[in-house]
Amino acid sequence: MLDSEYKINPFPANFVQWVDEVYKNRDNLSFISNKKRIEWGEWAHFLSQLHAITGKIEKKLPHHAEAGGVCDSRALEQSTSESVAQWKAQTFAAPRLLSLTGGLGVDDWAWSMRGSTVVSLDPNESLNDWVRYNAIRLGIGVDRRTQTAEDYLLDLAKDHPEITQLGPGHFDMVYVDPDRRPQGQRTAMDVSEYLPNVFDLVRAYPGLAKSWLVKVSPMVDPTWLQRQFHCRADIYAVGLNGETKELLAHVHPGESAIEGGWDAFCLMQRTNEDGSIAVTAHQFSAWVESRKSEPQPEALYIFEPASPLFAAHLHTQIPQRLNLLAATPNHNFFVAQAPEAAAFGRSLKVQHSFSGSLRDIQRKLKDLLPPAKNKKSLPQLNVTARNCGMTTDAVKKVLQVSDGGSQYLFIAKNHQEFIAWLGEIVR
Repeated sequence: MLDSEYKINPFPANFVQWVDEVYKNRDNLSFISNKKRIEWGEWAHFLSQLHAITGKIEKKLPHHAEAGGVCDSRALEQSTSESVAQWKAQTFAAPRLLSLTGGLGVDDWAWSMRGSTVVSLDPNESLNDWVRYNAIRLGIGVDRRTQTAEDYLLDLAKDHPEITQLGPGHFDMVYVDPDRRPQGQRTAMDVSEYLPNVFDLVRAYPGLAKSWLVKVSPMVDPTWLQRQFHCRADIYAVGLNGETKELLAHVHPGESAIEGGWDAFCLMQRTNEDGSIAVTAHQFSAWVESRKSEPQPEALYIFEPASPLFAAHLHTQIPQRLNLLAATPNHNFFVAQAPEAAAFGRSLKVQHSFSGSLRDIQRKLKDLLPPAKNKKSLPQLNVTARNCGMTTDAVKKVLQVSDGGSQYLFIAKNHQEFIAWLGEIVR
């Protein structure tokens, strides 16, 4: 049953039991019967949807799934993954945290698990009911309040007017993930149209916290973002499993802006082959300096920058800062003599190089790839296609290969012909 301190319980007495049954029968497609719907009554739609997304919850929010957490499809889609949330809580420690846009509360959970005292806001009362329910099942304490960020700060300023003046900070940090769809349509590029307007809030309440951590779309121009705060704002690009998940601005209201300072940071997160999460945080400038003392063996490698480098607009600096020759016009691949740091991308040790049409490359690959297991199968090859003017699947179809195996092909279009490199990824 729910904790007795959960004063206004919006859930029926059997709700915990029903949720546990849903998770227990997550792989049972016939579990949702008419009898079960009648038993659940007004909660039938919600629990049926929960049953449909339990697999996604387990993948994105494994601790929430293990505890029997609840949400709907939209809340799950908009939530931070536990892996990224845990990385943020570890990287940006904050004993006293104000979360202005709580959402499903995954970020709040991560900071709470690291000992932070969290005050969390969201105007959606139904969502807040789920968050309080999940907090009890997860064994954490989160002060979730049904209030907008603007209203809460106006009320707080009445009792603590010092937050409107630059000072030591009422909280250690403010975390905000503003709504990118305030009018129902996504406005990913223009952060000034997000709600709440973080630029206005930082200017209005400079004494609210020692620092702010602002999450925006990876599509936002990081240089533009850094300049909007008119104070020091370090930019972080966060990636997971080869995909850029977030762009973060760590804002320091009491410090002067450092022009170009954003390019010192590029944060990555990757999954180990055994499935465990390994977090690696590197400063771009530190990576550049470290390469100066590394031996450069005579071998040919093709380096593919990781997605956060593109999100932080750092890939264009690679030729100048790392002294690597761009192998393609759009800085998708670079020629190197040694493997680069795995946190910043993949290094292919080249065994064969090709150029020409896709049919030319297909004919050359035919003699180099291990034969297919049977006549109906295609040879296996991991293909990464960039700026080819066609999808990777279309490229694989012309090359007559299927996904798999230990060999990789990096391929791109250079002017009127294709160029490609065959080899193995350096682990």
